[in-house]
Amino acid sequence: MSNVCIHYFSGTGNTQRAAHLLEADLTRRGDSVTLCDITKDSRPSEHFDAHIFMFCILSWSAPVMMKRYVRALPEEEGARGAVLAIFGGNADYDGDAGQGVQQICSILRRRGYDVSLSDGIAYPTNWVQFSNPPAEDSCTALRARSDARLTLFAERFSKAEKSLYTASPLARVLTKIPAFFFGIMGRRFLGKAFIADSSCTKCGLCAKCCPAKTITMNGPKGKPRWKANCENCNRCMNVCPSASIQTSVPRLVLHFGLIAASSIASKKLALMLAAFLPVAGIVSTLASIAAALLFFALLFAAQLVIADRLILLLQFIPPIDAFFCLTFTKRRRRYKAPGFKA
Repeated sequence: MSNVCIHYFSGTGNTQRAAHLLEADLTRRGDSVTLCDITKDSRPSEHFDAHIFMFCILSWSAPVMMKRYVRALPEEEGARGAVLAIFGGNADYDGDAGQGVQQICSILRRRGYDVSLSDGIAYPTNWVQFSNPPAEDSCTALRARSDARLTLFAERFSKAEKSLYTASPLARVLTKIPAFFFGIMGRRFLGKAFIADSSCTKCGLCAKCCPAKTITMNGPKGKPRWKANCENCNRCMNVCPSASIQTSVPRLVLHFGLIAASSIASKKLALMLAAFLPVAGIVSTLASIAAALLFFALLFAAQLVIADRLILLLQFIPPIDAFFCLTFTKRRRRYKAPGFKA
């Protein structure tokens, strides 16, 4: 019998549900299993014989919070570890884990863990900001197919089999850049596009259940607002009882426009520095690029704090707030895994 810890990060419950199913399966096989739900303040502490790390895939990458958690693990030379990524799909498409599985496996190995088992399993997509979740019959079919793969994963883990998940080389190349920028900028920028429309009851559930603790209830009329550390897991959109949380088109356009303007300004700064620096060649180029990147980072930080605060102040004017509630997500389905407890 092994003492196993399942560490998991879940957005709207697919990973949580899979973790509980895996716990039940391993318990039936004689293991002692502890579940660790990863949130902003989670810190690993106890020692276990074996570890399973489970997480949802966000923009072909492991969530930033998951990577930070794994990097904070105590070094355990030779400790047994397994990795399971949960990504969005539908009845006809199984999705792809992109960089996510390899990212966590690499971090674990640097911490001394022996990772010989990894996999990726598709469950119904829940990224409402970009796609409409599947209809219920499609969700049911996909869950049934994927639960069978989960049982196979549990069997392999119990038998200490070696089997590693590998995304296709082309998929890894094509997704590397968007995955990188999503972790640094995209999740923050998209988090700033969230808004609660006029149907919001100010119940505060979104703030209470946010794993990143990024939501406060001090927006216009006591509605939620999002800080800059959003994981963009879409939990808030999917758990809202009144389906009030939307993607604001004006906020999306304004923040995207500010990013574009910052990029242009940074490029112009790089060209100016390259022309006026007393040194030439590669040194001048590298110095110009470094200065431009620093300048862009400062502008982006100002956008997330200062510009966003100005936008928020405008929203305290009712007609302007109504304008900012223009959205394309109002009629989209919401998705929570069966039995999900936020």
